[in-house]
Amino acid sequence: MELRSMRLIASTLIAATALASTVFPAGVRQESIQAAARTLSEFAGIPSNSDNKAGVARAASWLQGRFAILGFETRLLEGGGNPALFASRAGTPGGGTVLFYLHYDTQPTGSAQDWGATGGEPFAPRLLSGKYGNAGVRPLTVSELDGPAAESARIYARGVADDKAPIVMHLMAL
Repeated sequence: MELRSMRLIASTLIAATALASTVFPAGVRQESIQAAARTLSEFAGIPSNSDNKAGVARAASWLQGRFAILGFETRLLEGGGNPALFASRAGTPGGGTVLFYLHYDTQPTGSAQDWGATGGEPFAPRLLSGKYGNAGVRPLTVSELDGPAAESARIYARGVADDKAPIVMHLMAL
């Protein structure tokens, strides 16, 4: 990787760290957290197992719509397996390029017994007040995500950690 790219990535990480510690006006942080939770829940509800062609196509379409809202041009790149989604937006002339690579398909779900946190439905996202199975954990609504509740809340669904939450994180940042 060339030095210019390294500086851009380092600058992006430093900016993200600075933003994370910024004090926002009352309500802005809560609104952002709630928007991210709604977006992630919507995306996580799409059954995009890598062997489910219709689900993968639906996830790609959902992503294309999100990128279009942000002013990106998109196209699907076919290559034998599931299509890759390429999204681009012109930046400042002479500016650097930022590349994100993430996958939007998920692994097979396994058995319904593996999905106690979602009532046996892996693509039925469930927002909980903490780690599933711990004492006192309860279902939450998005409107309850504020303060300590937002810090300990978790969304359970297939593919959230790999890679749907990181995708939503990038979309929210963009």
